[in-house]
Parts: sequence; C-alpha cells; structure tokens
Amino acid sequence: MKEQFINRYSLSKTLRFSLIPVGETENNFNKNFLLEKDKQRAENYEKVKGYIDRFHKEYIESVLSKARIEKVNEYANLYWKSNKDDSDINAMESLENNMRKQISKQLKSNARYKRLFGKELICEDLPSVLTDKNEIETVECFRSFTTYFKGFNTNRENMYSSDEKSTAIAYRCINDNLPRFLDNVKSFQKVFDNLSDETITKLNTDLYNIFGRNIEDIFSVDYFEFVLAQSGIEIYNSMIGGYTCSDGTKIQGLNECINLYNQQVAKNEKSKRLPLMKPLYKQILSEKDSVSFIPEKFNSDNEVLYAIGDYYNNHIGDIDLLTELLQSLNTYNANEYL
Repeated sequence: MKEQFINRYSLSKTLRFSLIPVGETENNFNKNFLLEKDKQRAENYEKVKGYIDRFHKEYIESVLSKARIEKVNEYANLYWKSNKDDSDINAMESLENNMRKQISKQLKSNARYKRLFGKELICEDLPSVLTDKNEIETVECFRSFTTYFKGFNTNRENMYSSDEKSTAIAYRCINDNLPRFLDNVKSFQKVFDNLSDETITKLNTDLYNIFGRNIEDIFSVDYFEFVLAQSGIEIYNSMIGGYTCSDGTKIQGLNECINLYNQQVAKNEKSKRLPLMKPLYKQILSEKDSVSFIPEKFNSDNEVLYAIGDYYNNHIGDIDLLTELLQSLNTYNANEYL
C-alpha cells in the first residue's frame, strides 16, 4: 500500500545560501569592470598576435635571405627526367625531405629562435623593436599574462617544422615553389631561343636597373637559394609580371613579352606558342593572397593599374585558352560522349 504514495509528486526546495560581494566587489560588478577588462584584453590579444607575426616575418626573412641549400641540382635532374620509375620518385621524396630539413635546421639554429616562443618575446624582444607608443602599451599589458599566447606560440612553432605540412616554411620553399621554379627554368630556354635579341636586351636593361638582376640569372637552378625569402620572391615575380614605378611608369615583365610574341608570331600556329612563366607562392606569413586580384584597399591610382596589369600578365595564358574554348563551341558534338 505505501508504495502507492512514494515518488508520486515532485519536491521543491529553496536554497538559502548566496554569495555576498564584499568591499569593492559589488561596485566592480555594477560597473561591469571585470567584463570590460576581459573584453579589452581579448581585443589587445588580437592586436599583439599581429605584432608577433610581424616579428616572425622579419626573423624568417633575415634567416632565409642568407640560407643555403645543397642537392637542388640533383633534385632538378630527377624532376626533369621523363618516364620516372618508382626509384626516381622515392629518390625525389628523399631529397625533398633532406632539403626541408636543411631549411628547418637553419631557421632553428639561430640564437634568436628559442626566444620566439617564451615570455622573453613579450617582455623583452617585442617591446624593444616596436616604435609606436600605443603598440608598446598594448604589449605591456600582457607582461604578467604571457601564458595567453601558449596556444598561439605552439601554432607558430609548427611553421619551422621540416615535416611535409603545407603550413610550414620549408614546405613552402621545397614542395610548393621549387617545382614551379624548375618548370620556369626549363621553359625559359625555349623562350630565350625565340624572343628577339632586342627584346631580351630591353628586358635586361630595364629590370637590371631596378633589381640588379638579368633574366638569364634568375632562370637558372643556382638562383633558387635567392627565392627562399619573401624579398627574393617579390623580385622574381616582378621580373616575370612586370613592375610599376612610383611615378606610374610600367616596366614590362617577361610574361608580357611572351604574350606579345604569342599574339604576333604564334597566333595561328599553336606549336610555336611560348610557355608563360609561373609566379612563385608568397612565403609563409607574408601578406595574404586575395581570392580576388582586388585587395581590400587601394592607396593610389597606380596601385589599381598595377593590380589589373599583374592579374592580366599572370593569367593571360588561361584567358587565351578560355577564348579558344568559347570560339570552338560550335564545333563540339554534344552527343559524342553520351
């Protein structure tokens, strides 16, 4: 009988305990002091991450601009080899791993490296290089909170790995840029043999006056060490795509000359078309590539013109192929592959 009266109804209870703020605690809550302070620190955290990335970028540039790599020629011979067998592919992978380790070792062996991920970065190194008063004050507020950056520092440390990871500096150099660089070296010989002497001379004169390099220099295997750092990549890509001077003067790049040749000499003979050079990918932490050729902001008319010209020069091959495809639509048999 008693079972019929057990657990039949819910029981409500009231807790009489409470946390009573003492002293200034209540005022702090009333003023949202703690919430505002946390909000401000969160905003400052995002800013300081940007400062740290600038510091890393400068460090990467300083090391890679002096870096040296062995076995690039050995790798190039295998890369250009036709009908590669399994042993060739394995040898290439072994060389890629070796070259990534060479780059990673040079990045990590510098005395500054270990300080990039500890409290020294926030408390000493970063404040010493910043010149903006507001930026220095923003960093100073984390002097006692350096652990805020533990996860971020771990993420940045992974950039210096020799592993086959797309977010690593060594991977960008060897796996991303080296194949494109070697493709250009091979293509350049055909380009050099077909462009007129006058065109080559003008290219070399214009570009040497700006960059101190001839196009014959940069399209050789031995030049690869000079395109590891972002500064070298920028020179290389400018010699390919052209360069706009501060006064608005446009200096032609190699791809513009190739495009003119293809339009004038090889317009009706595809077999005579010259291959366009491939620009290299930017180094890790350099300015992000935009999905569009239009950046977030243009600071001058010249920048607008350069962006349009740069996009055109780097994609003219795709545009030509698309034009040919669209012009040939009426010749296709839509039922052929059904």
